[in-house]
Amino acid sequence: MAIMAADIETGAQPDADLLRLYEPPERPKEFDPARVEVGRATKKETIDKKIAEAKAEFELLQKDGPWAAHCEQHQAAWLTKTREKAALDPLTGRVLAIGWQRKGDEFVATHCPGDEHDILAGWWDVCSEQFETGDGIVFHNGYGFDLPFLTRRSWLLDIPVPTWMLSRGRFNQDFFLDTMAAWTMGKFNEFVKLDTLAKAFGVEGKLKGCTGADFARMFLGTPKEKALALRYLEQDVKITLRLAQLMGM
Repeated sequence: MAIMAADIETGAQPDADLLRLYEPPERPKEFDPARVEVGRATKKETIDKKIAEAKAEFELLQKDGPWAAHCEQHQAAWLTKTREKAALDPLTGRVLAIGWQRKGDEFVATHCPGDEHDILAGWWDVCSEQFETGDGIVFHNGYGFDLPFLTRRSWLLDIPVPTWMLSRGRFNQDFFLDTMAAWTMGKFNEFVKLDTLAKAFGVEGKLKGCTGADFARMFLGTPKEKALALRYLEQDVKITLRLAQLMGM
């Protein structure tokens, strides 16, 4: 066996799951002119106008029809904003695919949009098998994103996480390696993109035609788009594996 490189791709949870975190607005019970936002207005007539407009809106929202419409718009706006960054947070995102490759072996990916539980349970089995060989697993920014995401999603889905993986609240860094952490040498708040590091080392960079932001849309799109998304994941894994080799990991 040999060191293994890995990467994950995530996407937003279905709207029905996101809405479990949604908090609807409370209908205002009384109007308070002192709480009206007037911005930088200083003229009395301008301030009075803003207060009058706010009062008219308050009175409108006391009616059931306008209040129901307001709540509907509020929920829609919340969903739109939440979806934008949902894939970056295990509370709102989900694992769509995990890819890995050992030196000398073929690339492997598990992906099943309908059953994240199986993806995660299978992943920890792969980790345990690799752990038994004495070789490690390397990510790029794994300490900052992949490993916390995988662990937290597993906790939320009641999937056992190997006890050897965590030590005093930290990842087992003798087993889990990170090309970004190795490059920055632990310097706080210093980041380097995988593509940037690849180009610096003269390694072929990321696949064109897809980005991390595109992955979920393409993965859940047409068969052609899904195939491109998975090739994007494969290329990221191959880059990480090559960088780890060049950096003596």
